[in-house]
Amino acid sequence: MSEQVLIVIFSAGVMQGIFLIAALASLPVRNSKAKWRLVALVAVFTVMVLEELVERTGPRSPLSLGLAIEFALAPLIYLFICAFKAEDHAAAKKPWLHFIPFSGAAILLIALTLSGVLPKALATEGGVSLLVISWASVKALFFSVYAVFIVRVLRAPAPRERIRIVSQWIERWFYVICGLIAVIYVNFYLFAAGAPRIPDSDILSGVVLAVANYSLAYFALINRDVLDWKKAQTLHLPENQQMLGKARAYLAHSEAFRDPEFNLGALSRSLLVSESALSKVMRDASIGGGGAFINRFRLDAFKASLEKPENRTKSMLDLALEAGFNSKATFYRIFKNQEGVSPTVYQEKINDRKES
Repeated sequence: MSEQVLIVIFSAGVMQGIFLIAALASLPVRNSKAKWRLVALVAVFTVMVLEELVERTGPRSPLSLGLAIEFALAPLIYLFICAFKAEDHAAAKKPWLHFIPFSGAAILLIALTLSGVLPKALATEGGVSLLVISWASVKALFFSVYAVFIVRVLRAPAPRERIRIVSQWIERWFYVICGLIAVIYVNFYLFAAGAPRIPDSDILSGVVLAVANYSLAYFALINRDVLDWKKAQTLHLPENQQMLGKARAYLAHSEAFRDPEFNLGALSRSLLVSESALSKVMRDASIGGGGAFINRFRLDAFKASLEKPENRTKSMLDLALEAGFNSKATFYRIFKNQEGVSPTVYQEKINDRKES
């Protein structure tokens, strides 16, 4: 492909990026966090394409910050999807932490370039191959780790049917991104191995990934309603009662609480609702959170078992474990906090009542 054609392609890419940044930034949507993270994602790719354009229209810079800016790609996708689905993941509450690798990579590249180490390594025989393989391997591992978390967020229960449908589309889009990145890294390794007729990796990554990213931005512009939804601070009372009613009915019917590993996350997945939304409903209802809600069912199951004549030969610990508590200490602590007396005193009261 001639330099003139590449200049036209990269110029068009930069103009598209600038248009998308302006269009997305001007959208009057309620989910501003998701909007601005998508803007940042588009900006990253625009900078990558712009760097390729500058290299072909001006003096070639000894420093390629595009090598470092790719470390911002996976964190931005992850943070955008968390904001889009209104998922309050602990890892997404401090976004700046995710860009420490990018900052470190940029500082490392600048330091190696200014010290002359990088230019000298590139000038030596085999230096380019070693650097390409090492750098590509680090980036591939970094992206793979984030890919696991991104897929987990995408597959988490969505708070609305429309969000669920769009999440499925984004999940397929992300798989395409993963496939494209895999092709790019294979191209890196083949280039480092000296394989013939291998396209320039920078061109391949710049064009292919920019097109894929711009497609997501255009999708958001066309379907702007998915950015116009934001998790409400407080759900309406009927919605609260309906969600709690479903949770109580599910636990009463399935007795899933008898599994010691069963928690709020498992309950939300069973109800096909957001874990954060379910937790907030429970807090608003003064239940005390998901753990307290589930333990209430375990306590009721324990007390019901204690009343049954066929369980007279069983110890309180056996009945507590059958109810879903995972240890004696946890059971005693929760029982006394809820009932105001120890399990032993409670059992004595039951026996006195039966004798009278």
